[in-house]
Amino acid sequence: RWATSVYLAGGVLPMLPRRLCEQLCSLQPGHPRLTFSCVWELDEVTGDVRDEWMGRSVILSCGQLHYAHAQHVIELPSGCLAELPEGAELAAGTTHGRGDVAEDIRTLNALARRLRARRFAAGSLRLNNPKLTFRCDEQGHPVEAGVYVQREANELVEEFMLLANRRVAALIAEVEPNRAVLRHHPPPDPRKLAEVEQVVARMGLPCAFRTSSSTLFQESLRAVGACTSPEALSAITLLSTKPMQLAQYFCTGSEAFAGNDSLWRHYALAFDRYTHFTSPIRRYPDVLVHRTLAATLGPDGKARPSRSAPAPGLPLPCLQRLEECCKHSNEQKLAARNAQDGSLRLHLCWLLRNHPLEAPAVVVGANGNKWFDVFVHDLGVEARVLIEDMEGVR
Repeated sequence: RWATSVYLAGGVLPMLPRRLCEQLCSLQPGHPRLTFSCVWELDEVTGDVRDEWMGRSVILSCGQLHYAHAQHVIELPSGCLAELPEGAELAAGTTHGRGDVAEDIRTLNALARRLRARRFAAGSLRLNNPKLTFRCDEQGHPVEAGVYVQREANELVEEFMLLANRRVAALIAEVEPNRAVLRHHPPPDPRKLAEVEQVVARMGLPCAFRTSSSTLFQESLRAVGACTSPEALSAITLLSTKPMQLAQYFCTGSEAFAGNDSLWRHYALAFDRYTHFTSPIRRYPDVLVHRTLAATLGPDGKARPSRSAPAPGLPLPCLQRLEECCKHSNEQKLAARNAQDGSLRLHLCWLLRNHPLEAPAVVVGANGNKWFDVFVHDLGVEARVLIEDMEGVR
């Protein structure tokens, strides 16, 4: 069984106090941590899962890397000796060498590429809207804005998180078909998708834009990216997000979903079963999933036989309580997203007040002679321009 000693730390906002999130509940180099793990034996050529174990474990990390450290290793020429960059430190006394860890990153990335290719071939859809980031001064005031660049190191981590979430979802849905907390993503509004197709058709691009399935949708976005500017692609991607519905947590035993597992599907990922398992320090649904997984596993780490009642000594919440938790989590997730969007807009307003700038924009919507919407690619933001507030414009 092949395993890696690499843990990649992302820059995410914690929902727990920093001492808990960044220290006590996070993997720290040289400090053993109690964890819930998915361990796989993967085929290095195909990416198939040959063997799998899930259960409680202890992890002793040999190092903690930033995305930039992993990206440096990924970008090294294939014939070059794998080596960690300066600034990437390993725990004192670890038996893992710097070259060994760098080679692990290469191996993981090769597997992630195969998993990603298979996922998109199966119909996964990715709408990469630019994300605004800020550089702030010592007082916390924004002094510079830019668009966050997603690199292959980010995709490496994402791919294995998706695999873990998917495999855990399949297991708990099979063993606890009435108590599994999953995440579903409904298909987009077909009428609004047709409107997006009409808008793109009027652009006169040399490629067709089709959205009848997630596979055609992704292929169309890839084709558009090859035949137009990054600014236009970003505008089309923004328009494509408008018909999308929100992904939501649900309990498989609830009245709306019980007996109709076609509704359990995640449209964008093209997964029949999906959940959130990998971030219990940031999301409460992950804690529910951990508890469910603990109740489904036997002492050998294998799943117990399928049942409709929890295992003795490991009671799961009642169906009504799980439904309440899912509903509350959906509401809080939407509120958090709205708060984040408002915070970004507030920081941008503060920045532009002190540092005005001119930037090209793409018109993405209009309402007669009242207003029009524009997308500013350099900032990754959408704005509405009111005609009556403009001077010298007819």
